[in-house]
Amino acid sequence: MHPSLIWSVSFEMEDIHAVCQRGLLRQKYKPTALFATNGVTGLCALKSLYSLGFTTPDSIAFVTFDELIAEDFFQPRITSVVQPTYEIGHRAVKVLFDRIVNRGATSVSKVRLPATLVDRDSSRTRISEHPL
Repeated sequence: MHPSLIWSVSFEMEDIHAVCQRGLLRQKYKPTALFATNGVTGLCALKSLYSLGFTTPDSIAFVTFDELIAEDFFQPRITSVVQPTYEIGHRAVKVLFDRIVNRGATSVSKVRLPATLVDRDSSRTRISEHPL
């Protein structure tokens, strides 16, 4: 993957739009897919794609990390990497409770919970055309 295809941006809608516009219209290497690292950035990027005349998945595949709560309102439906939010909250409370019970013990524990790729319409054509 060419380094110019990795973009970093703030959470400001104007910045996201500017990066998408620069990356999608002014690059020598045109991306075939866009991956947003969170729901807020994903919504702004999706809005930018549409305003630039792109459609998913026909013009560009689109995937976001974090479930878009209003997913049912989008057509095509958005492919997402979904985190187990209930389990994350449950485990966080358990860790906090254990620290309170153990009077502020400073032991550090790592908890890894699996994320799930929910393959929906916004990436289907591109994923099938370009297997990893």
